[in-house]
Amino acid sequence: MIEGIINCFKQEGITSFGVVNYIKKHLCVKKAGHSGTLDPMAQGVLPVFIGKATRLIEYQQDLPKIYRAEMLLGERTDTQDRTGIVLEKKETGIIKKEKILSLFEKFTGQIEQIPPMYSAVKHHGKKLYELARKGIEIDRLPRKVSIYKITLLEPYCETVPMVSFEVECSSGTYIRTLCDDMGYVLECGACLHSLVRISTGPFHISSSYKLDEIDVCYMRGHIDEILLPFDYSVKHMPSVTVLPDFEPDLLNGKCLYLNQIEEDNLLSFQKVCIYNNNNLLLAISEVQEDMSLKPLKVFNRL
Repeated sequence: MIEGIINCFKQEGITSFGVVNYIKKHLCVKKAGHSGTLDPMAQGVLPVFIGKATRLIEYQQDLPKIYRAEMLLGERTDTQDRTGIVLEKKETGIIKKEKILSLFEKFTGQIEQIPPMYSAVKHHGKKLYELARKGIEIDRLPRKVSIYKITLLEPYCETVPMVSFEVECSSGTYIRTLCDDMGYVLECGACLHSLVRISTGPFHISSSYKLDEIDVCYMRGHIDEILLPFDYSVKHMPSVTVLPDFEPDLLNGKCLYLNQIEEDNLLSFQKVCIYNNNNLLLAISEVQEDMSLKPLKVFNRL
């Protein structure tokens, strides 16, 4: 039985859901899921969690992400990217490099974004893109996201209406919307021309695999060579080891106390991975005010 995570490279033209379905079909697995949707036009890192590893997706998808993007100036579309209907076109003229760098500074830090209509955000149980395809537009509340860093990529030409940049941001950031908003500030309009996700949390594009490469590994019986461990996505979280006598209590969903684990350097309301002496992840717990560890998820892997 296959269980773990595959760092997939999603190519342009396929949906994130399509990648998961490919993995399920070609690797003959019943349960799989991804962390962090990429639009069909986007490429890059898309971790696919298989088997019990799907229960850890929520602890991965909120980690920072890095994207490499191309922004087309002078053109606005209804989808905020090059796949949409053009709403407005303008001549951009000469835009100095200093103006672009100043623009990036304005959008660095905590900002607000209004989710695009062509997105998977739900409104009364319906995904926004389903409403948008019917010509329905609704008011959306702005959401706070964090832009940690925007770096202009060279070469930059003042007379060419294309800007390449790399952005490190929080989960939930729409790069399409970032381009649209920056185009508004520049007063010429802009849309996303191309997008590649370089990394999400510990998963990096340099160690990702295309679907045909994954297929070949599986057919040759080498899938273990690219299958990451069950707990790879939670290595950023603090961890403790449960004493052997108290493993049954933990697996039955009972709280643990400091005298039942080997480490005690913990903070209240911290989420913690609990391992046994064989280095198997048994649970994700949350530290309570009384410093007990309340299991949130238990993995009976003995």
